[in-house]
Amino acid sequence: MSTEEVKEQLKESIERTREDVVRDVRRVERAIQKEVREFTDWREWVRSYPLQTTLGALLIGIWLGRKLF
Repeated sequence: MSTEEVKEQLKESIERTREDVVRDVRRVERAIQKEVREFTDWREWVRSYPLQTTLGALLIGIWLGRKLF
């Protein structure tokens, strides 16, 4: 195998690896965005913990009502 062939194979290998890394980073980025979106969505919290969020809202309402009036 000549030096030029080895260089070309290395370049191709590096390019494939770079493309794989870019693809993996994008996949992780999308997964993180989805997690953040779900974590910060109050509707998701209410769906996941209906009793706790209702009681929390009730307690906050009572506390605010006593503070304001």
